[in-house]
Amino acid sequence: MTGREPGVVGAAFALDDTWTGLITDGIHVHPGSIRLALKNKGFEKIFLVSDAMATVGSTQKSFELYGERIEEQDGRLVNQEGRLAGSAITLLDGIRYCIQSMSLPPEQVLAMVTRVPASYMQLEQQHGQLRDGAIADICYLDDDYNVQGVWREGEPIFTKQEANR
Repeated sequence: MTGREPGVVGAAFALDDTWTGLITDGIHVHPGSIRLALKNKGFEKIFLVSDAMATVGSTQKSFELYGERIEEQDGRLVNQEGRLAGSAITLLDGIRYCIQSMSLPPEQVLAMVTRVPASYMQLEQQHGQLRDGAIADICYLDDDYNVQGVWREGEPIFTKQEANR
């Protein structure tokens, strides 16, 4: 967004019926821009995304993409010229960043990764919230937002207790 052209960001702000995805790693989008987006669009029209790439969850620190070497440096993925090429965070990292670094309300942040994207995809009757008739896909987090258990359609597929045995 510039003074003479709204660009994609200005268009997203100007149109009430648009939805916006945000990468909340403190690198892709400045915290002030995140706050501006939330103030303009509200929590109900913004969902969190990670832009995670091949190094996330891996010991691998570089990979090739379209013939170009991408490397993780200081929590960011950069190309050989040092330009930002992707994110080195998980969606959980983005949740933690919003809650712990930006002091955003946890219930709103968690809605932006559950109910809000389900609404965007017009799947809110089946996904994104715990209610009668909804599919019981659940990710249980502890107080530090670490995964303790995952259920798909009500069936456990991971629990930290079992993983530690």
